[in-house]
This record gives sequence, C-alpha cells and structure tokens, in this order.
Amino acid sequence: MHLAMALSILALTLVAATRAFAPWAARPPHRDLAAIQPAAAAVRAIGMVGLASFALTLVGATVTGSGASWACSSWPFCEGWTIWPGDLLGRVHMLHRLVALGVGVALIWLAVRLAAWPGIPRGIFRWMIAACVLYLIQIGLGAINLWMGFPALLNTLHLGLATAIWAAVVIAWVWALGEAQWAEPALQEAVRLRHLWEPYFTLTKPGIVALLLVTTAGAMLIAQGGLPPILTFIYTLLGGFLVSSGANAMNDVWDADLDQRMHRTARRPIPAGRIGRREAAVVALLFSALGLLLLWTFVNATAAGLALAGWIWYVGIYTMILKRWSPQNIVIGGAAGGFAPLVGWAAITGCVDPMALFPFALIFFWTPPHTWAFAILTERDYREAGIPMLPVVTGARPAALQALIYTGILAALGLAPFLMGAMGRLYLAGSLLLNAWLLGLALRLWRDPSKAHARRLYHASNAYLFMFFSCSS
Repeated sequence: MHLAMALSILALTLVAATRAFAPWAARPPHRDLAAIQPAAAAVRAIGMVGLASFALTLVGATVTGSGASWACSSWPFCEGWTIWPGDLLGRVHMLHRLVALGVGVALIWLAVRLAAWPGIPRGIFRWMIAACVLYLIQIGLGAINLWMGFPALLNTLHLGLATAIWAAVVIAWVWALGEAQWAEPALQEAVRLRHLWEPYFTLTKPGIVALLLVTTAGAMLIAQGGLPPILTFIYTLLGGFLVSSGANAMNDVWDADLDQRMHRTARRPIPAGRIGRREAAVVALLFSALGLLLLWTFVNATAAGLALAGWIWYVGIYTMILKRWSPQNIVIGGAAGGFAPLVGWAAITGCVDPMALFPFALIFFWTPPHTWAFAILTERDYREAGIPMLPVVTGARPAALQALIYTGILAALGLAPFLMGAMGRLYLAGSLLLNAWLLGLALRLWRDPSKAHARRLYHASNAYLFMFFSCSS
C-alpha cells in the first residue's frame, strides 16, 4: 500500500509537470475527430501498459515482502524447468515473471505501433523507447539479482528502475492525452477522458458481468455456509470479472459485423468506429489471461480450469458456432453462464460435488426464458441481422411456450435443495414466491406474446436471479 501511494504521488506530480509544459500546444488544435483518433488510441494503449507496469511493480514488492523471492532459485524457469510450482510462494514468484514477460512484450509492441501510427508526436515515441530500454536493463538486473542472492543494493536498484519505467510511461500517457484533447471547442466534449476510455468499459458488457458475479458470490456463500475467507472472495470475484469481461469483449469482436446490422447494437464501440477490432481483441485476450492467472495463483487450479471452460464454451461454442446457425443456440450456449457459480463453488471446496450442479442447472434453465423474452422484444433486429433466434424462426407464440416450459422446469428445480435437506423453510418460502412470480409472467407472455409482456419477463428474470441467489445464501 505504501509503495502504491508513492507511485501514485509520483504519477500525479508528473501529470502536473507535463501538462504545465504542454508540448502539444506547439501545433494548432485538431479540427475534426478523425485527426484525434490516433492519439485517443495511444491514450488507451499506453494507459493499459501503464496499469500493467504499476501492477507488476506491486507484485514485485509482494514477492520481496512475502519471502517468495527464494521460492524459485533458477531463471527463467522455477527450480529447473518448472513453469508453474505447486506451492503458493512459488506461484506468486512465477506470476511476477509471467506478468513481467507480458509487460515487456506489450512495451515493445506498443513502441513499434507508435512508430507506425500517423499523427503521433515523436516525443511520445521517444518516452516509450526509453521505457523499453530501461525494461530490458531491468530484466537483466532481475536475473543478476537472483544469481547473487538478492543483495540489498540490487533490490533497491531493481525497484528504482521499475519506478523510472513507470515515470516514462506516465509522461508518454499524459502527452498522448494532451494531444488527444488539444482540439477546437466544438470537439471538447468528445475528447473528455471518460469518452476516451468508454470503449473498453462498454466492451466488457458490465450488466452481464454483474449478474455473473452475483451468481459466483452466491455459490461461494452457499459452499462456505457463511462468509468465505476475504482474500479468496476478492481474488475469485476479481478473476471472474476479468475472465467474463474478456469473453464479452471477444464476443463483440467476433460479432462486429452482426452488431453493425442491428439498430440496438450499432452504437457499440467496434461498429461505431470508436475502437478497432484488433485493439478490442488484444484487450479481450489480456483481460482473460490475467483473470485466469489470478485464479490459478491465488485461488486454485480447479476454479481457473472451470473459468477457462466457461470462456471456451461462450466464445468458441456459442459465439463462433451456435449463435449464427441454430435456433437452439441459447439453450446449448447458455450453459456458459452456469460456469460462473461453478467457479465460485470450486474456489471454496476445490472440487465440483453434486450440490454444485444445482446453481449450474439453475442458470442453464433460467437462460432460455430470459433470452427468448428479450428476443421477442427485439425480434426485428435479430431478423434483419439474420440471427436464427427462436422467435425469429418459429414466431413469438411458440417461443413464448418454450419459455414457459423452461420456467416451469426452473420452478421445479428450485425445490431440489429443500427436498435434499440442503436448505431450510426460509429458503423454501423465498423460492416458492420467486418462482410463482416468474412463472406467472411467463404464463402471461404465452397467452399474449406482446412486447410489453416480453419486457416484463425479461426485466423480472434479471431481478429473479439476483434475489434467488441472495435468498439461497
């Protein structure tokens, strides 16, 4: 925490100094958004690398402070050819090395990109080159530090170089931000910092991520029978957030052509041109990889494996195959959402036992009525894009009947924990009330498959999931 505050103070000082110097003011302000786009992309890319280098420095300090420095006595692998040790300290040490490898690759890639991007001042490029050179020296120093037994002087020099790299990246980022925001008054609103970062936030589909995290947290509380260990809870939710955000972003990358044809999704970052498809794919993969590393390092391999399986199911099976070819796309593909509570369960127990299959099945049977209600509501969009959602293929009433059937199965499934003796009467009362409410809305939609009833069922299903896991916990 002390180091994080010190790095933050240094960054704020550099921000103030660079903005006071204002090297971008030597040229006339930008007059159109197209001229701003290269600098805006540089702000996002340098910012991501900066956050990664900040995290890397903190992980390195954790390695030193926890005694994990001695967990791996060889370089670049751990204890001979071991890549991923079995003990926690060894995993923390190797996490530092893997993140260091990723940051190094990102720095070099970014320097090469900045050299090729039109409209990027040479000053930004030079600061990133300085960061790359310092980083290469830092890697060699890290290896020497290990071989010499971590003497105090080299430890201090290692941290000093990390701070210098952080400073160079911060200056490059502030310069790129100033360049992006140096525009005519009419463009000032479009180049505010929140608008420059908004594409990344929108790519993650925060509403979907929030629902997934609710199910993950609920499963952890059920498996623990109370509050789980706070660090396990935090790392599981953080890892789950990153993996699910990466999966959602990759979904946007793959479906960019479909999104462009639908009125509802045409304003998403990729079809609207606010972010490139390649940039979005890089962000998606980085988020996913970092989330899996966190789960594997600080939680357990089972939770990380289940998160990876959910990612593959959603991106590989649903997004790339089923969504475009089968009206049963959401039935099979919807199982991807069921992996979120499995991750939470495995984070506590280290395995997947029969009781863990209950929240998985709950999500599996909840997804079709939830999605088909939304598909009835937006049927025209799906039809114009050529996506074979069930209401497009069969019509609204048959789809509403299928939604009613799945809701009935969901209601019956809700009784299982009580009948198995895993839950008490309070759970039973809450489950009966919630399922009766959702079943009633599904019945109304079947009788009158109007958009108004579809909207009610769609919104109610979101609330149902949150309240059901709250009741179960």
